Amino acid sequence: KAVGADRVWRELKITGRGVVVAMFDAGVNYQHSDLRNNIWINPGETANNGKDDDGNGLVDDYYGFNFRMMTPAVGARGLQQHGTWTSGIVAGDGSGGTVTGVAPEAQLMVLMAWGGLYAAARAHEYALAMGADVMNMSFSIPNLGEARGVWRLMSEQATAAGLVLVSGAGNFQRLPKPVQLRIPEGIPCVIAAGGVDRNLKVPGFVSLGPVEWASVKMYGDHPMPRGLLKPDVCGFPGAGYPVLGVGGRKYIDPNRSIRGNSFSGPHVAGAAALMLSAAPDLQAWQVKEILEATAKDLGASGKDNNTGAGLLNAFRAVKEAREHGSVTPKAPR
Repeated sequence: KAVGADRVWRELKITGRGVVVAMFDAGVNYQHSDLRNNIWINPGETANNGKDDDGNGLVDDYYGFNFRMMTPAVGARGLQQHGTWTSGIVAGDGSGGTVTGVAPEAQLMVLMAWGGLYAAARAHEYALAMGADVMNMSFSIPNLGEARGVWRLMSEQATAAGLVLVSGAGNFQRLPKPVQLRIPEGIPCVIAAGGVDRNLKVPGFVSLGPVEWASVKMYGDHPMPRGLLKPDVCGFPGAGYPVLGVGGRKYIDPNRSIRGNSFSGPHVAGAAALMLSAAPDLQAWQVKEILEATAKDLGASGKDNNTGAGLLNAFRAVKEAREHGSVTPKAPR
């Protein structure tokens, strides 16, 4: 309600139908009652037959793929709750009684690729090739050095090809600037989702901007002290709202302690899914631009390094998306 998603469903009759969100995460409990109706299925693949039915070079990629282990197993294991929580915030449909998803009829493509640049590149490639519209990346990678440039190139090519990239801003406010926002959230074309609490104040753990790129030889832009303004918009990192449960629990409710900008990102990814459900021909850079233009400004006037352009407003963003013909096109940033 605080980001206006319920008004999108009720007044605009938009729920994310027809949009695929790739969840680049640690695996998802795709059998959870609130997710199983929204899990993307590869139409060219037969599950568990040991064959590459669709000829894409991957065997049994029915729900997605694990590019770290090169296996089709993408179910929730180990860090199971993380991918299940983030997926629930994007598209939990309320089958168990509580709607947790911003876009409760979007489809979720399950991708696992933590552990290296090659795996991440394959995940981006797969998401594009298999028709994903948005990719949520609720993770933050430090100490990449010059490899930041490769990540940025990869992200820019994916964005140019039409994939909306979203990442939480991270939970590293205690670190000195400008290293608080890492990769991928510190990349210019990736929509970095900062976080505010119920009082619209930035919690003490939320990473802030700016981001420095002058030291990366492939780019050499955004020098300090000004740097690149980040984050771009804000969601709610929690705690204080229900999230999907694991094991036999449908929900963790009340949720008194689970929080992090891993949760802000899916709010924004879900809003992007609503926008693309309303206006499928939007370019990825237009999605970012509209989200910023329609956010509720917080603090000092204009975009800043604490809350970006402000609090996500899904209702205004979707209305603007439907009328995107009136938005003056600009070159991608």
